[in-house]
Amino acid sequence: MGLTIRPWKNNHLGTGTRLKARTLFKPAGQTYGEHLKHNEQTRELIIDNRLGLHARAAARLVEVAQQFQSEVTMEKNGRAADAKSVVCLLALECPLGTKVTVRARGEDARPAVSAVAELIEAKFGEE
Repeated sequence: MGLTIRPWKNNHLGTGTRLKARTLFKPAGQTYGEHLKHNEQTRELIIDNRLGLHARAAARLVEVAQQFQSEVTMEKNGRAADAKSVVCLLALECPLGTKVTVRARGEDARPAVSAVAELIEAKFGEE
């Protein structure tokens, strides 16, 4: 009896396709697409939610950020996290009183930053 080796297959991605691992953090201020830099908006905010940026609040933030085509990040102490990923946001560890910078790059950067800032200033609709 011999060993049969079959190619790795994922029905959604096709034979031999592997997902690239995404890093949780990148240095603040850096972008994957430098060509988007001319359409960049930033805003500094304080997390005033009593529980900080916890799972439910992060999920709401992701819902808002995903409505936009722009790359949206949240930065804290020199670390930037993808605002379209709950795991990345939670890894920033933002308790009550944390100062963060919301940054968006792309065609709809201004409304993206405004929408995220509005959610944070409304304490994620929890208080």
